[in-house]
Amino acid sequence: MRIRAGGRHLFPRLYSQWLMLDPERPGWLRDAPGCGVVSHATALRVYGIGDRPGLGVEFTLPAGPARPRSSHPGIVLHSGEVAADEWTTRSDLFVTTPARTLRDLTYSGRFDLAELGRVAHAFLRTHLANETELARGLEVTARTSPYSGETAGSLESILRAADEDSVDFPAHPQR
Repeated sequence: MRIRAGGRHLFPRLYSQWLMLDPERPGWLRDAPGCGVVSHATALRVYGIGDRPGLGVEFTLPAGPARPRSSHPGIVLHSGEVAADEWTTRSDLFVTTPARTLRDLTYSGRFDLAELGRVAHAFLRTHLANETELARGLEVTARTSPYSGETAGSLESILRAADEDSVDFPAHPQR
């Protein structure tokens, strides 16, 4: 993989996997969020939060006929709309915001309440998001989640699940 201007990408494998979503179109000609946004556990890695492995490299793309079909092992595509205020650019990648990332992880059901609490505390501790932003993202989850009870809980219940003193989730923010 060649990066323009001789620079080195912070996440060369992730960037190359993003490029594989549409091999005919160079990265600089792509527009988010339609071209694929880094999401779920992969977004945590871009933010430098946690060290839990995901299902593979995860991207969220809008559903539709133009949506690529990944035949590449290790790439997981999620269907979903990503609103303009739910993605950002981080390390030269389009990534879901911390609030959207927490929402996606909550909705996925792969993280228990304590793990979600550690993620939320890490976002707050590193000033990547504030409580209002995280709570707003979770309001959508509570209304649309197929899960009941604590999985679709409020930010308050998620934060309570991870005792602040025991929050040792690694957090090393990336630029």
